[in-house]
Amino acid sequence: MNTDSVAARPEGSNPRTHWRNADAVLKQTAQALAGLYGASLGVFTLDCGGESLRVASQDGNPGDTIPDFPYSYALPIIGRDGGKIGLFTCYSNRPLRPREQDCPQVNQLLATAVLADENVRLNTESRELTAEIEKAKQLHLGFIRSVVHDLRSPFVAVSNMAQLLRIRCGEILDDQTNELISLTTGAIDRGLALLSSLSAYSLIGTTAVEPCPIQLTEAVGVALFHLDKAVRQCGAVITTDELPVIIGRRDDIEQVLIHIIQNALTFRGTNSPRVHISAIMSGEQWVVSVSDNGAGFDNRYASQIFEPFKRLGGNRFPGSGLGLAICKKIVELHQGSIWAESEPGKGSVFRFTLPAASQSAAAASHGARC
Repeated sequence: MNTDSVAARPEGSNPRTHWRNADAVLKQTAQALAGLYGASLGVFTLDCGGESLRVASQDGNPGDTIPDFPYSYALPIIGRDGGKIGLFTCYSNRPLRPREQDCPQVNQLLATAVLADENVRLNTESRELTAEIEKAKQLHLGFIRSVVHDLRSPFVAVSNMAQLLRIRCGEILDDQTNELISLTTGAIDRGLALLSSLSAYSLIGTTAVEPCPIQLTEAVGVALFHLDKAVRQCGAVITTDELPVIIGRRDDIEQVLIHIIQNALTFRGTNSPRVHISAIMSGEQWVVSVSDNGAGFDNRYASQIFEPFKRLGGNRFPGSGLGLAICKKIVELHQGSIWAESEPGKGSVFRFTLPAASQSAAAASHGARC
């Protein structure tokens, strides 16, 4: 009986797991070979790493014992990567001498069946992996929310007790004690702000919100609404050119604008802040620019300022050190990039790219909110 050696099974592999569709592979190939030779050839087996999976071409069932056939013909099974992954054997009562011109066709039949089986396996594994990733993501989100909640509670409790101390004992507290209470509540406020920023940074991209056409002018309006108090306090002037319609997640884009404008207000120079927002088309993207007349910074640090907790001004300025890192993460989530150009004493320009909306999407976005 003609036999052929089988390639060693990779350590840890499971042939029955790999050949999820083995019966269908063999039946499909057996039918094609029977058609090629004009008759039933007998029993076919599929051997992968020493474990045989078998099917009869006509009357038998998968798993039947192989009769004592006098003839056999073996073909190696070639996987997707070109390597030998098993052996296909045909057992018959008559000699099997495939014509030379038939061999490529027989091998092609096997290759087609194997690829179909591998596709079934890969699709199944892909679905299983996607489910595992989603499960891990939900665990991650739950952990973040739990940690933020548990850490926020003692901060709030200490803040409330400090305020209660001031209310009940205000008349007998000296100036130094009042100052200590103010420093305590201020530190607590910064801690709560840091928690909020950490939560926001960690949760970017975890919500199932589809990008949609956004009027950038409206997003700027929302950002200025949130920054209204800070803008009025420092007498800032915010101006814009005519702004385009971009594709993005609305809340994320508003957050980017809030952080960049807030950055301009925080690191202002000696004059009242002036911030200008514009955009130019570049290929299929809009390059949005936010320029200011603030204190500026050494351009050698232009990439560092987008890293978490990188604060060029140290603790002299308010903030969590995460605002620009949040901007970078959001812009990259939108397949864009963000950078800054500056010079000490001459202000800064922050630029970021966002996908452009098509003309029809831009027209449909007027008056609509996604």
